[in-house]
Amino acid sequence: MILLGLKRVFHKNMGTVCLTKRGDDPNDFDEVRNSEGNLSEMSTDEPYSLNSEIKKGVVVIYIHPKFKECERVQELFRSINMKPIVVDVSKDSNPKKLLHSLKKLTKDPNPPYVFLTGKYFGGLNEIDAGIKNHTVQKIINKWLDSRVGFSEY
Repeated sequence: MILLGLKRVFHKNMGTVCLTKRGDDPNDFDEVRNSEGNLSEMSTDEPYSLNSEIKKGVVVIYIHPKFKECERVQELFRSINMKPIVVDVSKDSNPKKLLHSLKKLTKDPNPPYVFLTGKYFGGLNEIDAGIKNHTVQKIINKWLDSRVGFSEY
């Protein structure tokens, strides 16, 4: 039996193999095509330089539109009147390589990846908890105070 446009996906949580259409699997990211338009193998061996990227702002969030958690984490920052730098991984020139580097750096399998003051803080659950207990706000305020020259008495 030939199944066109379907692929096997092993679901870790259910321990089963399911057939899904291309695009249904959130881990199925955009294909890489070479200059002739042919599919090409992408090497993720070379590291993606994230050092300058994650230090662009006080809060930097790497998102992918296939993950609903990414929108939720942005809503959390809006709720505390923060406008983070948002990097859409899917719009990068090499999204698979960028995701591979983020996964390797953070040890988290999926976006969002949130960096506060140049350091990885976590994903949605960590940000939600950090905002509720004011850890996120304290980190941001401490960083801002150090840049402006203010300090607590």
